[in-house]
Amino acid sequence: MEITVMLTCVNSQVAPSVIAMIRSHLNYRVRMVGVAAGDQLSGFGHACCDCFYEVPFGDAADYWTRLKEVLVREGVQIIFIGSDEEAKAITAHTDELEALGCKAACSAHEVIVLSSNKHALIQRLQRSGIACTNALTLDALDDIEPQLARLGFPDRYVVIKPKRGRGSRGVKIVKAELDPYLVFTSSDFTSITHDKLREAFTARPEALRDYVLMEYLPGDKFSVDILARNGEVICGVARNNGPIPKMNPPTQLADIVFDEDVYAYAESVVNEIGHDFFVQVECGRDLDGSLKLIETNIRLDATLPITEGLELNFYHEMIDYAVTGEFRVSLPKFPKSQRRQRFFRFWQHAFLELK
Repeated sequence: MEITVMLTCVNSQVAPSVIAMIRSHLNYRVRMVGVAAGDQLSGFGHACCDCFYEVPFGDAADYWTRLKEVLVREGVQIIFIGSDEEAKAITAHTDELEALGCKAACSAHEVIVLSSNKHALIQRLQRSGIACTNALTLDALDDIEPQLARLGFPDRYVVIKPKRGRGSRGVKIVKAELDPYLVFTSSDFTSITHDKLREAFTARPEALRDYVLMEYLPGDKFSVDILARNGEVICGVARNNGPIPKMNPPTQLADIVFDEDVYAYAESVVNEIGHDFFVQVECGRDLDGSLKLIETNIRLDATLPITEGLELNFYHEMIDYAVTGEFRVSLPKFPKSQRRQRFFRFWQHAFLELK
């Protein structure tokens, strides 16, 4: 039986391995349709697809119009979405998708909008008694120092990040002091002093409203990849990313772990928000070892192939869920193993003949 699957952001670094995972489904011959905001020479993933279309960025006014043309032309049945902007744009047209016989492998539109706004999500979870990193907004330059102080600065580091950013883009650790020579000689540009932070926004203070200050969690950071059915966890795989904040995605190294409190914490977030198909819950340990939310990712994470370490292919499971409305009954909710496994991502090479 043939099924037509679309993958967005198909020219991303990780797309070829993702396409290979999708195509390997034993029950379907998968026909791959790739789309990306860029031409064929901007990446390699398109060469792994049966056909490719250039589309606008997900937040462009004509994105849905262009994407719908492709959906109709190619008879797409399932969409795997690679960016937050596209997830918001696509799920805003659920009725049209259903009319086309197409299913987006992601949560409902309102869940996506909430989950992709870090400050709003944290406020919602805190009202429900779920521990989160404290998050404070900024309206003007003079808010910087008092808001930093509320988060324990300068005794504790503070993180600044975009409210709606993803993949660690725009994330900085605010520190009281930095050695200028080490800054000059180091390739690490992830830290900033509070005075440099103020200087960065002096010319554009209105841009501060797009950012949020969050307390820094010094312990290990975890990502839990979860298959969900309307707020119910079906299967989850956790990884320990180490104590250093992830600044240069995609993840290059992580350990598959089975911490029961990490599983339980991730499940509480999914139950409260009501995610569907897939979500990644990111949390970290504070000084006392307690877990707090960092953020959630509703796009299909670049490191999802890590689930293969436990002989699971989340793409296959989501295809089955999209087609039948049910996940496989035998899926383990939270797999356990005596084997310790470390995930490495190495650069692979391939050649594309130019025309």
